[in-house]
Amino acid sequence: MQTPVILVAGQGDTDGVVDELLRRPGTLAVRHRFDGHVVRRSTHTVGNGVPEVTETALELAHGCTSCTIRNDLLILLRRLHQRDDVTRIVVHLAPWLEPEPICWAIHSPASTLPQGRDHRRRTGRRGSRGRPPVGRPPGSQQ
Repeated sequence: MQTPVILVAGQGDTDGVVDELLRRPGTLAVRHRFDGHVVRRSTHTVGNGVPEVTETALELAHGCTSCTIRNDLLILLRRLHQRDDVTRIVVHLAPWLEPEPICWAIHSPASTLPQGRDHRRRTGRRGSRGRPPVGRPPGSQQ
């Protein structure tokens, strides 16, 4: 049986949404926050009406917070899935973090997961912000 994963993202009151989801027994929430130096992962559960929080500092993967969070989640979700006391997992993304790469990584086979800086999507002649795609010198056209 698979453990359901609920992804909460956005710039509104996502804290309130996650707090409401945590009221259901067996729910575990995962939050990642970047403090300017390291990514801090916290896991939140409510056992017998008492909130429990565990925090872990993560080393940045080649200076990329998005890659650090994605890679950590892939390993963490596999571990949490094996716990008998976890019936669903809520992943609470920071407002600045795009949810699409996280969803893609969760639903992709491990052998096709992108590695390192090459995870950026190549989009024709120009990158998503008008820059040349990764690996192409500025000013080059295709």
